[in-house]
Amino acid sequence: MLKVSTIFHRGGEPCIALAFAYNTAMIHKIKQINGIKWSKTLSVWYFPHSAEKYKQLSRLFPDLKFPAFESLGEKQEVLAPAVEAIKQDKSKLATASKKRIL
Repeated sequence: MLKVSTIFHRGGEPCIALAFAYNTAMIHKIKQINGIKWSKTLSVWYFPHSAEKYKQLSRLFPDLKFPAFESLGEKQEVLAPAVEAIKQDKSKLATASKKRIL
């Protein structure tokens, strides 16, 4: 069974994560998605959250529905400011931590 979810790998941009029991045929199939990577930390395959990647996923698995990603273009526009705010906050925290240490 293929489990699809959204993650923020290493605190970065939103990614689509694919989790499933080890299956060489499935691995070969998902490696057709451009830019897919294996996360040893999370034990999932993941790739950048984008409308293009969602379309590739839908073509590879036409019988499966991914309702959470169907309005991905709209969701990206909503997510972008939030992701940028999180990055800025992390940067401020890192800078503040360095000042306290030094």
